[in-house]
Amino acid sequence: HPVLRCKYVSGGLCDRLYEGGYFANITNYMRLHVLSKHGGIYMDTDVEVLRSLDHLLSDGLFAGWQRNGEINSAVMGAVPGHPLIERCLCELRRRYDGSEKSNLSGPCLMTDVVFRFCGIDQWSAHKLTRAEDVVIYPDTYFYPYSWLERFTPGCVTTRSGSSGRGRTPRGR
Repeated sequence: HPVLRCKYVSGGLCDRLYEGGYFANITNYMRLHVLSKHGGIYMDTDVEVLRSLDHLLSDGLFAGWQRNGEINSAVMGAVPGHPLIERCLCELRRRYDGSEKSNLSGPCLMTDVVFRFCGIDQWSAHKLTRAEDVVIYPDTYFYPYSWLERFTPGCVTTRSGSSGRGRTPRGR
């Protein structure tokens, strides 16, 4: 597939993952790779933006808590070369080969790296959390309802920045 044979990754990783059907893991890798190189805002395709997120880029890196206490990577942003993104990329390459369940190289990886390198812990979950230039927003900011819930307009409040779902199903 020509989209996956892009200038960022040549010679195998995305080709191997594509051929194996590990599409979510391609996304987990590419999200980190592109944010590392170019910075900006990344969003999964099931996220609806309700208002501008540009102001969030005043911090070095932002993401949001999931309802299960993990840090989700479905909506996140960073400046180019942010050290936490670099650490996530390093850990992803060290730990995984692309055949893992996608939650391991997505939210689980992000949570582990943030907890180990930013001094944030599970007791901070669901609250606005800051550590130097890393900001983790409350779960309702980016994910006002769970993937198990049916969307209703009441899910989205004035505190919501998007109407993405709360977390992805395990193993997808």
